[in-house]
Amino acid sequence: MLGPHDLHPDDVAFDTAVRDHIASGHHHFGQALPSGLLGVEFGLESDQVDWAFRHLMRDALVRHNPRGHYGPGYYVTLGTTSRSPAMTPQPLSAARP
Repeated sequence: MLGPHDLHPDDVAFDTAVRDHIASGHHHFGQALPSGLLGVEFGLESDQVDWAFRHLMRDALVRHNPRGHYGPGYYVTLGTTSRSPAMTPQPLSAARP
């Protein structure tokens, strides 16, 4: 059973890759992330992609902007990070189904 701030096993590779891309500068501040392509790459459906992004949003690495410059989507809010997915968990209001 997953705790409220545990990553779902299907989300670990997604989370790690996005964090690594932000830390390396591949994705930079203000850039819209290709959430659909990332979902395909990691075998996640669109609702699963939204769940996978919740830890990145909690850690203020990305934010969802329904009226973003490139349309609705997830945008990078930080340029670099050294945080790992397991660091500084914060309670979430909902668990993944």
